[in-house]
Amino acid sequence: MITKKRFEEIICSEEPLADRIDDVWDELCTLSDDVAVMKDYDQHNAYHCYDLRMHTVYTVDYVKREGLTEEEYRMLKIAAFFHDIGKPNTMTEVLDENGNVLKRSFAGHPRESRDISDAILRKLGYTQELEMLRFYISCHDMFMHFMKPEKVAPESRLAILPVNVNRIVRRWISRHKPTAVGYRDFYILTWLCEADGMAHAEYVVTPKGTDSRAEIVERMLMIRAILKTLYEEDSTIESINHSINFRELGGYPIEDRKIISGIFFRSGALADLNERERELVHQQGIRTIIDLRSEYERSRKPDPVMPDAQYYHMSAFMGEDGTELDFSPEGIEKATGIDVSVPGEQSMNAFLHYMYSSLVFGSKAYKEMFDAMLEERVPMLIHCTAGKDRTGVGSMLILMALGADERVLRKDYMMTNAYRWDDVQRFLKAHKKDYGDNMEMRDAMIAFEGVREEAVDIVLKTIYSRYDSIGSYLEGEFGLDDLAIQRLQEMYLE
Repeated sequence: MITKKRFEEIICSEEPLADRIDDVWDELCTLSDDVAVMKDYDQHNAYHCYDLRMHTVYTVDYVKREGLTEEEYRMLKIAAFFHDIGKPNTMTEVLDENGNVLKRSFAGHPRESRDISDAILRKLGYTQELEMLRFYISCHDMFMHFMKPEKVAPESRLAILPVNVNRIVRRWISRHKPTAVGYRDFYILTWLCEADGMAHAEYVVTPKGTDSRAEIVERMLMIRAILKTLYEEDSTIESINHSINFRELGGYPIEDRKIISGIFFRSGALADLNERERELVHQQGIRTIIDLRSEYERSRKPDPVMPDAQYYHMSAFMGEDGTELDFSPEGIEKATGIDVSVPGEQSMNAFLHYMYSSLVFGSKAYKEMFDAMLEERVPMLIHCTAGKDRTGVGSMLILMALGADERVLRKDYMMTNAYRWDDVQRFLKAHKKDYGDNMEMRDAMIAFEGVREEAVDIVLKTIYSRYDSIGSYLEGEFGLDDLAIQRLQEMYLE
């Protein structure tokens, strides 16, 4: 299988992929047999004048750079390569009386493409970017059936009108909540939709009438303009600056139930909220705020006053002697002997193991968190400085108590990278000289501004080193016996 670096050299090159595809095709086929199937796959569809491989290649080439950041452009190029990979698996045919193929349909192919590409992307090492890549791939077809208002009935939900575009976006967000995806991400998605439209036939004749490539692109531009307005006017919590990492746990599945929305929130430093964002947080009716930072961190960025909320300042990261540990390089080295002032794979790995293995035992802060849950002092917000490590562990513990499986723990933990991806990219760019072409060191350094999935493994391994089950751990550390767990689940699951 080709490397992540080589894959991006092929896909993101300034030279059109269409001019190179025969030269690089064998390399791309090492990704999966599903890639190899694309070549010469006739879609037998009026909109497609190319086989599946060339439609994919042209979609990659038609992703425009203008209007996108370099990171958005890179992500969309990657998503474009995988956006239709699931078509052969979802194909249904209409045959004539002689058994000849008249038409092929591919209902459900965006989700199938997402699932197939998920495994490939993980093998390539895209664990940090996976949340957004899955979104782009699975939603690339979302707006394709929208039409200009003058071409459909006035009451049609497919008319390109703000109310209809907003409806489909809010429905998606609601179904996938909690999610890092907001209006701006749908706005960025339209660049992929436009590229997909450009890779269609120039003119199309269907039973419903005549369509064209230019018409499809024009529709996407109309939808883009609506989405731009929607994200600029957004007043939901998804509009809060993603670097703050403010989000909720409501909506996560627990067997055949889910966590009630509007109860459990997590965040980075509340001092980073602007006035409008503070008002949005206030509107959530939060009664309990548990600040997991050290006194040193609190003094540098005191929490703003939130009306009606009771504050609990309780450091979650404590030394063996019971003193608070702060996250300054000097504080970390003094407490642990680990020098993280110079980014490096060894020091970062050592610190991650020290920190995450120490967070799960003897925590008064997390005990207070569970007491608040049992006493129904909710809605509740837990936060630290970046909302990723101490808050990440606290969120894992809440999810464990409510019965979430390991998949949900990992999803919530890794969502930090989707929220703080701009911060991660700025950090990596600033420290490019420290890791060069060493991808292992680069991935280790992501933990400075984002998270690494290995931390979930550290937490679970540490728990099982002392307890034989999650249930016995929750009871031993926080006094949550079977009756208490049952009560929590009755209160907070629907």
